[in-house]
Amino acid sequence: MSLSTLQLLLGTGGIFAGISSIAVGQINAQASKRLEALKSDLTLKTTTAIDAERNRAQLALEGFKEELEVQKATAIGEINARRAYEFDARKRLYEDIEPLFFRLSEAVELALKRVRSIARANRDGELQTWLGQNYSTSYVTSVMYRMLIPGSITQLIRRKLTTVDLTVDPSIEVQYRLAKILYYSWTADFDLANGGSKYTDNDEREIPYDPNNLEWKANRVTNESQFWRQGLPLGRLDMACEFLIDDRDGVPPRTISYGKFFAEYESETSEIGKFAHAYLTDILQDFDPRKRPVFWRVLILQAIILSLISLIRSKIYIRGRRDDFEITDDELRSYIKEIGDYFKSEDKFRFYKEVDNPTLVEDKKQQDRAIEAALFYIGSQLQLNCTGSPMSTTGESAS
Repeated sequence: MSLSTLQLLLGTGGIFAGISSIAVGQINAQASKRLEALKSDLTLKTTTAIDAERNRAQLALEGFKEELEVQKATAIGEINARRAYEFDARKRLYEDIEPLFFRLSEAVELALKRVRSIARANRDGELQTWLGQNYSTSYVTSVMYRMLIPGSITQLIRRKLTTVDLTVDPSIEVQYRLAKILYYSWTADFDLANGGSKYTDNDEREIPYDPNNLEWKANRVTNESQFWRQGLPLGRLDMACEFLIDDRDGVPPRTISYGKFFAEYESETSEIGKFAHAYLTDILQDFDPRKRPVFWRVLILQAIILSLISLIRSKIYIRGRRDDFEITDDELRSYIKEIGDYFKSEDKFRFYKEVDNPTLVEDKKQQDRAIEAALFYIGSQLQLNCTGSPMSTTGESAS
């Protein structure tokens, strides 16, 4: 190859190299420009998306805040309404019901004294002097009045339940539960004859008890335990307690005084007197705990409930009334056990003497079973297992 030819080729290569360099530069510039455009577009889209998402989040947050404010206002309104309701409910409760429970506490103490009096009189051999054929009218009427007046007060409380709410004060609610059990204890004769659980057929009862027998009047002469009625049917109980309430027009309902009841009992024309002679005197006249063990169980049941009401009120006084005051089931069980242990060891409620007593063993057994039946009955009514025995929910007796 000649020198001239080589120079020509080299010159042409240089031209080509220059042209290639220019093309690459242009391509890089276009690529950079396109890349910048893409970056700018991406940045814009990203910013727009972020702004849109931020706006949506802000709107959602504002909506949540508004909803939260509505819920807060509603909750505050409900709390204020509840507080206002509870304030008014407690005011009505303390104005209308608390005085009756105070009156009930007084009646409870007097009724408890009557049970102790009956037990003491029987221990001392004097009960037939007071309740025999030539019974003491003052003693019989005192027992009737003192043992029934707590039921009359319970009826007055029940009348007001349409205008008051017991749930705002658990301390009053538990007292009312016990007052109801005390009320229906008069109808518990069949259950107590069966050891405190729901009554069964006569052949299966712990104490054979059949006062509804067609031949009851003749049979009870020789068998008081089985055929003498030792409780009150519910209808008669309601009537007896209603008779002790003064419902005259223009006078707030209240219980009548013992003096008023005594005068009515002595009157031959008084409806109260006629009713008391027909149904109440019969239960008490010639009463002997050994001959009428079911009624003794009724009295022991009432004495235990009366003691429990007094104990609960003392606990309330000690602990003070609080919005969160509540007696738990475990506490109730412990109180019932405490009362039961007291009755088993306390001489004041024994109907028998422990010296010169040929029936001491049988008497002790009867007393212990009366206490156990009463405790089991109370536990059943409160739906508590107080004795470890199988529970049997008892309703109102059909006696």
